[in-house]
Amino acid sequence: MINEKNNYEDYLMNYHELLKKAGQDLIAAGKEERDARQLLLYLKKWSVADYLKYGVAEVAKEEEICYQELLKKRTQGVPVQEITGSQNFYGYEITVSPDVLTPRPETEQLVELALREMESLQWPKVLDLCTGSGCIAIAIAAENKKAQVTAIDISDQALQLAEKNGEQNLVNDRITWLKSDLFEGLEERGFDIIISNPPYIPTNEIADLEIEVKQYDPQLALDGGVDGLYFYRKIAEAGINFLKPGGKLFLEIGDGQGSDIAGILRSSHWQDVQVLPDYAGRQRMVVAGKPGHEKIERN
Repeated sequence: MINEKNNYEDYLMNYHELLKKAGQDLIAAGKEERDARQLLLYLKKWSVADYLKYGVAEVAKEEEICYQELLKKRTQGVPVQEITGSQNFYGYEITVSPDVLTPRPETEQLVELALREMESLQWPKVLDLCTGSGCIAIAIAAENKKAQVTAIDISDQALQLAEKNGEQNLVNDRITWLKSDLFEGLEERGFDIIISNPPYIPTNEIADLEIEVKQYDPQLALDGGVDGLYFYRKIAEAGINFLKPGGKLFLEIGDGQGSDIAGILRSSHWQDVQVLPDYAGRQRMVVAGKPGHEKIERN
């Protein structure tokens, strides 16, 4: 029988038992139980299928010690993605670092909306602003083989990592990585879609964020100015000039910002402005269109 204590005993557990105990420890520390599996798969370089196949095998003591070290980092607030160095986004593995915002699940829903709009476009031209890790650009290029994507960021470090991620996911032939402060260095126009997850946290709220965000995501990717709306004003004002007539804008927003951002867009003559909920029911996305009757080239 296993001696039930907070620390692991000399008893050689199998991987199923180890994972169960680790999950309980993470819950007790206020973390997600699912993180225990992700860290175990990372340590073993396993797929979920591998875990199901080999989970009854005994765990070597050295492995158990290494696993405990990973769990310790997690209980201390280090995000799983910072421990493993990667995050799955829309089915694609994205390398992350302290230089970029860790991809979030809600951003996948923004990508899904944009891809749905692109289904009827013959050769869609997409502009990804504040690309960070490149996750949005990569997912779009990988899912729509006819898409040509321009991905912009002001950070050299972010762009280097994004290009590396594009190479890893075999899509760099259809993505142009460009350093620019939003539209300032962009000469190309006539995009069908602009998509962005810009910084949207008000400056004075950053200090109150969870430690996993404020300590491990770069401030450059978080700080949206005094009211969190700085980048939305810039995008609303200039973005309409870079879209084809009838083109669409897709934005991720902070919960509670929908009404303000919709007002900003309408004041800049965008039409069909919609504030949309994520799967949790929170207002996290805005879609808007550029006025005009010119037809976008479709199938």
